[in-house]
Amino acid sequence: MELSDMVSPPQAAKALGVSTQAVDYWIAQGHLAVTRTPWGSRLIERAALEVFASQRALAPKDKAGRINGALQKKGNRQAA
Repeated sequence: MELSDMVSPPQAAKALGVSTQAVDYWIAQGHLAVTRTPWGSRLIERAALEVFASQRALAPKDKAGRINGALQKKGNRQAA
């Protein structure tokens, strides 16, 4: 897994349109899995966050039904 495939809890909160406290709660409750980096930061897999968001209808979607570009890797955004 590359770091570009991961997002921090604040990035996840911004992408989902929720507070960082909500993301921290979901992590604490086991709804979102995190990986700890060697320097202690928590990271969430982008694909797992997309699944979590779509199951809970949290993330805004484009006209084609894809989760909004906020969760896409930079450079891989597709035109809607």
